Amino acid sequence: MRSLIRNVKHWRGWTSRRKRVAIAVDDYGNVRLDSKEARERLDAAGVKAKNRFDMFDTLETREDLESLYEVLDSVRDGRGKPAVFTPYALPCNIDFEQIDEDVR
Repeated sequence: MRSLIRNVKHWRGWTSRRKRVAIAVDDYGNVRLDSKEARERLDAAGVKAKNRFDMFDTLETREDLESLYEVLDSVRDGRGKPAVFTPYALPCNIDFEQIDEDVR
């Protein structure tokens, strides 16, 4: 029954026989820490992380993206083509004060 409901629910959607992996990130505009060192300074000052997002979140570095691309390049399909990934990354946290000034 569950399979029938799932198939009916998606009957008009796009389908493919090819295997795909989709990575969706909804973290835009989230202001957290800019580095592991910033987290360590807060920990040393007694401001401990309360959840995994505060514990591990940081801005990605060039090295982070290069490592991701190395892994993706190592994954090949049946025709020998590498995995494809289109990043959308902000180079820093949003400057809300500047945005506010520009709007005025």
